[in-house]
Amino acid sequence: GDVWIISAAADIGSTTTIGLASNFAAVSAAIRWTEQSVAYPEIRSQWKAAGASESAVDVPMGPGNAWEVHAVSQRWSDANTTNPIGNVSRGDTAGGSTPQTVTPASVSVAAAGSAVLEVCGFTPNGNTGAAFTPSSGYTEIADIPGTSDQCSLMAAYLLRGAGTETPGAI
Repeated sequence: GDVWIISAAADIGSTTTIGLASNFAAVSAAIRWTEQSVAYPEIRSQWKAAGASESAVDVPMGPGNAWEVHAVSQRWSDANTTNPIGNVSRGDTAGGSTPQTVTPASVSVAAAGSAVLEVCGFTPNGNTGAAFTPSSGYTEIADIPGTSDQCSLMAAYLLRGAGTETPGAI
């Protein structure tokens, strides 16, 4: 079957959250970097088993402010539609000068023919149009640069066999 994955990143207020689209399940809890009572940015991925024909969906946010929002929508064919997300890992880096890197934690891959997804968001801290470089060997799906002090979003993937995947720096 097919799986539909949506990843969103947003600069949002302290009481605002990225919600789940109708009939979607969370990949993990939202990841939020909080500074000065706002999230710079919050990132959330969600999935659902996709039917033969799907219509666009709204990813809700609220209550409160959202200043800049980016989303990447992906459809994966021949996927496990019951439990497509095996493991989630996270890497963080805290502010400072640019350019910065973040190295995602290792993740276990259960079966051959799996895809490892890399989703990364950051606030460019005045570095308008800053872009990501995915980990070595990954294929970039989208790279959406933010404006001024607003969030950016990048998504990439790697097809691989069972074992431990240790992504390099982004």
